[in-house]
Parts: sequence; C-alpha cells; structure tokens
Amino acid sequence: MEIAVKIEELMNRIKLDEYWPDFRSVAYALYNTDEVHLVNHPYTNFQTQTIPSEPVFNGADTVILYHNHPTAIVNLERYETFESLYPILVHESFHGYQYLYGEKRFPDELMGSQYPLLGENIELRSREREQLYSAVIYNSQEAISNFIALREKRKAFIGKYADYEFLIESVEGTAWYVEFLASIKISGLPNDKIIEKYSPYLLDRLESNLNIRRSGYGSGMFMCLYLDTTAGNWKHKFVESNLTLYEFLKENIEWHRQSISDEIQVNQETWELINFIKSNRLKKFKEFEEQGVFSLFIEGKFDSIYFDPINMITFENKTLHQYLRVVAGNKEYIFTQPVITFFKVQFKDVFRLHLRMKNKPKISNSVLFIEDVGEISGDIMDCGNDFTIKI
Repeated sequence: MEIAVKIEELMNRIKLDEYWPDFRSVAYALYNTDEVHLVNHPYTNFQTQTIPSEPVFNGADTVILYHNHPTAIVNLERYETFESLYPILVHESFHGYQYLYGEKRFPDELMGSQYPLLGENIELRSREREQLYSAVIYNSQEAISNFIALREKRKAFIGKYADYEFLIESVEGTAWYVEFLASIKISGLPNDKIIEKYSPYLLDRLESNLNIRRSGYGSGMFMCLYLDTTAGNWKHKFVESNLTLYEFLKENIEWHRQSISDEIQVNQETWELINFIKSNRLKKFKEFEEQGVFSLFIEGKFDSIYFDPINMITFENKTLHQYLRVVAGNKEYIFTQPVITFFKVQFKDVFRLHLRMKNKPKISNSVLFIEDVGEISGDIMDCGNDFTIKI
C-alpha cells in the first residue's frame, strides 16, 4: 500500500479546485484484492484506515455509495506508478463531486447498447471529430463552426442516440478534462504532449466507433478545452445550467452557420469500419461459447439488473456482460464472470441468462450450486454438459 500513501499525500497537497472551481474531494478508496486504503470517509470518522476488501470493490474504477456515502474507488492493481494512478483518482473524485452538486445530465445507458451502426452517421461523426480537434489545436472558429454544422446534420439523422452522446460528453467528458489537467500537473509535461496521449480517443476512427460511450470522453474533453480558450470562466455557468456540454458550447462561443450537403457520401473506409465492428462483436460471442466445458441457462423473471455499461456488447437480442447483478424471486445474484442475457424487445426485459463454466455445477434437492455465485433453487434439467434451471 506504499503507493496509496503517496497518492494520499498528493491529494492533500494539490487542491482539486485548481482543476475546477469548488471541486473538493469526496471519500476515496484505493484497493487491491486483499485490502482497502479508505480516506476521508465517515465510516472511519474521516480517519485514514486500511480495512479488509469487500465484494463492492470488484475491480472497477468508479464511484460507489459505500455505507451510503459517495466514495471514489480505484483499483491499485491496474496501475504501476502514482503518476498514472493519480489522474484516475481525480477523475473518479470528480464524479463524486458531481454527485454532491446534484448533477442530473446522466445518459440512459441502454441507448448506448442499441446505438445504430449506420454508414451516414459514422461518416459524419468521423468528420466532426476531426473538426473539433482542429478547433482546439489551431483555435479555429472556422473548424468549430464546421464541427457544429456536421453535428447538427447528424443529430437530425439519429435523433435520441445523439442525445445519449451529448449526455456522456457532459458527465464523462468533464471528468476526463480534469483527469487531463491532473496528468499535466503530475507529469510536468507540456500540454501538447498530454493532448497527444488523449487525442486517439477523439481521432482514431476505429477506437471512437468501436466504443461509442468511451469516445464521448474524448469529444467532451476537447469541448472543455475549446471553452477554456474562448469562454473564460465557463465552469460555474455550466454547473448551474441544465444544458448538455454541446448545447452549452453553442450558446457560449462565437460561431457561424455552415451548410452541409443533404447528400452524405459514405466512403469505403467507413463501410469497412462498420463491417469490422460487427465482426468484432460477433467474435466476442463466439469466444464466450468456447470458454469452459459446461453451459448453464437460468430462466425466469428477473426484476432488476445492474450492469457495467463500459464492458458489455449487444448483438441482436442478447448482451454479453463482464459483470452482472440480477434480482429474481427477491434474491440477488452477482456474476463476476462473463454472462449473456437474452431479452425480447427492451434491454432490461431479460428472460434467460447463459453462463459457461469450467467445473460441473453441484446439484442437490432442486438446488444448484455455482462456483463464485452461490445457490440457485428451481426446476433443474441436466443434459450432460448443458444445464437449465427455471426459477
């Protein structure tokens, strides 16, 4: 936990309001498989303590309500140096700060899982991101005007899915922006070197379309950087507004209307990109089928599900999750291994789960025991290597 001590010293020394006005640290936890370095938390009377790890510290970097208090958590096992870890903690702490000031611009994550892979949308999206980059690098009003024109064209084309992107940018793009500033602070490198590190999430056509959610981090961050150069003290106004970051940008900078042709020419590279993304998704499901020896299907009425939106893939009427929590029959089940959910029309209308397992599940008196999950009761059908349980 030596690195955790260094990070705590940094958090005490560098005030977070250097990155964003009124930004203050919430409780945070730096953890590994065995223990948790808990700081500034009412559970420990705001005294730093090292406590045993618990299931809520499940490998993610995120914000959780730990003992009903917003807590930024960062997995130490994912970072080798405090220079790489510190900006991530600042990022997650900013989400805690958003919780404290009552941020409401959160997206419907289900929209992200159903985001359309349309040629015209991907083509316009790639062009607009190049214009946003040019606007920041060259402080170009012409480029930002082109960015807005392309985006407005695309918004009219995909409707509510554009709103999903704008909300991701508002919440995650601003967090990436403070992470960017923290990277500059801790590395001592010039801005352009750090921008070079972050720009692939804006410009790389494969990366930005393979993961729509994460790509919003990049476009949101670059909008923040453009606002820095043209809109002065914009952050207070943004926090107090109800506008998405994009709508706020349009209202607080100078730009002029550009015309975009109604005929959208989709180039061959874009079609190849779309086909690659579809193939990549299908490949992930095939890889799942090849894991383990035994299959288990769990069928029933699932009252609610909790999922990690960053690490899931939807293809047709099924979704592959890396982490899933479901409630069925007033009992909660947590899956920390890959699991597929099958749905009818709506993403949360789940009627079946599918797991692949290395070891054969144990069965006794209508109770099936799954390693790392626990007991599930119901009607069990044993077909050799395939099992079905109806709950």
